[in-house]
Amino acid sequence: MHNFLNNVTVLEIKNMTTASATGIVETAVHASAGYESIVALVRHGTTSTANGVQALMGTASASGGLSEVLNSYIEGISTGQGLELYRPLAYVQFQVVREAAEKLGDIWVLGIGPRVMPSTQAAARFGTRILGSPTTGQTTSTYPVRAS
Repeated sequence: MHNFLNNVTVLEIKNMTTASATGIVETAVHASAGYESIVALVRHGTTSTANGVQALMGTASASGGLSEVLNSYIEGISTGQGLELYRPLAYVQFQVVREAAEKLGDIWVLGIGPRVMPSTQAAARFGTRILGSPTTGQTTSTYPVRAS
């Protein structure tokens, strides 16, 4: 088994602090060539089959060069959704479609299985630490494996 944090890069955390609304909320366009998969995790404020998540993919870095991935749309039948693109083309973007008014939670975009190991995180976005067999009940760890 591999360490989860060594095998995942947090590409984006989009904090949705707006009031309840309709419309499409897009993530940034992410270069996916260095990853085995790109995953979006979305937290909806309410469940509604009128809301959902879909993926766009293409070979251009601008959102205008991306097309919807066939059958990628997931209806918002729960408050949490995950959508994974396995071995995607060069660029990926996710869209949260809100036909029924809702206030969104966070949107996370993860790069899974980076080609360069271990994965590093942008400290301003996501701080990490991996501990090897940490001792319970201790206030400090004496065996850090890696921190970023």
